Amino acid sequence: MKFLKKLTPRVIIGYGLMVLLIMSCVYLDGIGYEENLTAGEDTVFTMDVSVQCQEPDGCIGERLIISMLVPNSWETEENTTITYTSSIDDATVGMTLVPESVLPLNGGGSTWSEHLKNTLGVGPNVLNDMKWVTFQGNEVYNFVQNEEASASVTITTKVGDKNLRAKIGLFVNNSGDGLSSDDRRWKVEYTDCIEVTGGEGFPIDYCELHFNAAQPLVATKNDFITFKFQGNIQDNALDAVNEVHFCSTAYTTGGNSYTVCDLMDNTKMMPVENTGGNYSTTIWPADYYGVSDGEELDYIEYTFKDASGTIEITEDNGDPFLYYFDCN
Repeated sequence: MKFLKKLTPRVIIGYGLMVLLIMSCVYLDGIGYEENLTAGEDTVFTMDVSVQCQEPDGCIGERLIISMLVPNSWETEENTTITYTSSIDDATVGMTLVPESVLPLNGGGSTWSEHLKNTLGVGPNVLNDMKWVTFQGNEVYNFVQNEEASASVTITTKVGDKNLRAKIGLFVNNSGDGLSSDDRRWKVEYTDCIEVTGGEGFPIDYCELHFNAAQPLVATKNDFITFKFQGNIQDNALDAVNEVHFCSTAYTTGGNSYTVCDLMDNTKMMPVENTGGNYSTTIWPADYYGVSDGEELDYIEYTFKDASGTIEITEDNGDPFLYYFDCN
């Protein structure tokens, strides 16, 4: 049973911070996290899990597995420390990043990151620009059938440098299962939408769909970028038209600007099949805007218009949508 108790400024879900180590059945009873994060600073997540070894021959040679779903801009692999204390260990136990060569037993040859992404995707988030980062306990355990053990897990990680809103995923498993199809043997929970401020760029919203979307979230002028108008999320002024155009202006770091908004074939977006009201266009910015080799793009302002240019979809406050480039 999961209990939600809010503290200020911290959220604690569940009683205590307990994780049981070896498994046949796993119950993720609670997670703890901060709701408002500051870019570039450390934050703490906690997990509360209960597990009982139900294998007739016992659970032999097991390690605790913890994974986090985070935005790609977070350098979680290099900037995370995970420890736990347990009912069977005399001291605090550390965890380390799972090497790429150590594959999950039920991953079919995929890495932990790949297998988690293929199985769980990005959870309740709406943008795919996220990754699963997996750690394993430094201690190995042997348990007999029906034996239990409990532990308190603390995850300290550095928040990325981008302003954003996202739902962080917390996953628990054991090395002997390796994310099988039996979800009694692993569990995952997601935070409510947390907000990162004090960082770089216009806030990226992983939590909710908007009329605008762009992939990838990080690009240069020489990368292909797909822009989408997601008209099916709610009623809008472009519902009655059968032609949507991508109207945009690209700004360089040197102060120049390039506008493409002639409402002709080059701005016409293609309908997305089987979505009803969604359109997309893919551009190569350097060529699309005619940017010279010596210039770097800073950001793009864009809106969506009908063929006549009289109907326009913008941000709620009337401002254009923004896409920022990253040259790093």
